[in-house]
Amino acid sequence: MDILAARKPGGLQNRITSLQHVMRFVRYIERPTTGKSRLLPRHRRLRAGVGKVPAERERRLILFIKLFCLLLLLPVIPTAYGAVTSCDEAYRIESRTQGRPVLVSLTGSTTLRNIKHEVAGGNFSADNTYVVLYGPPLKADRRSPQATLLTLYEINRRTRFLGTASYGSGIYSARFSEDAKYVEVDTAYGIDIIDTRTMQHQFHDPGYEPDFPLHDCAKRGASQ
Repeated sequence: MDILAARKPGGLQNRITSLQHVMRFVRYIERPTTGKSRLLPRHRRLRAGVGKVPAERERRLILFIKLFCLLLLLPVIPTAYGAVTSCDEAYRIESRTQGRPVLVSLTGSTTLRNIKHEVAGGNFSADNTYVVLYGPPLKADRRSPQATLLTLYEINRRTRFLGTASYGSGIYSARFSEDAKYVEVDTAYGIDIIDTRTMQHQFHDPGYEPDFPLHDCAKRGASQ
C-alpha cells in the first residue's frame, strides 16, 4: 500500500537544513555571556536603560526555540521512515533506521539488506511470499532528481534479495498479480511488468492494463 500520496523533491532535506540552522542559533545563545546580552541590539539595550536581558527571559526564549525545533522535526519522521503491512497483518515492514528496513512477523524480525532507498511505499503478495518496496534513493543524484528505486524480496522460507530496479520518475504504485508471478509498477512514464522468477522487465505505455488480475487487499477482503 502507498505511504505517501505526494512528495516534494528535496522536502526532507530542506526541513533538516532548517533544523540545523535553528539548533546552531540555540547553541550560540546558550554560550556563557560576558555581561552583555546577544538577544537585543546595543541601541535597544541603551534605549531600555538595561545592560542585559534578565536570565529568566533568556531561558524562556531558549526553551521556546527548542520546542519549535521539536515541532519542526515531527513531520520529518513519517516522511523519512514508512511502514508497509500485509493484508492479513502477519507481516509488516518498519524503517526504524534510514536505509535499513526491518521485516517484522509473528516469529521475529529480520533486517533487509541491499536497500539503497527510503521506504515510501510497497506491497506484499497475496500469499506473503514476496514483498516489493520503493522510494527515493538515499543519495540523491542531481542528474536525475526524480529517480525512484524499487527492491524485490522473497520472504517465503528465508529472506532473499531478488533485485533492484531504477526508474527516472516517481512510482505511483507497485502491485503483485494474484498468483505472485508478476509485479505491476505504475510510473509517470508507463507501466513496467516484472517477472518475479526471472526479474525480466516488460515496459508498456501509460494506460496499459495487464492481462492478469492484480492482488488487492480490499477486493480480497470483500470476497471472503
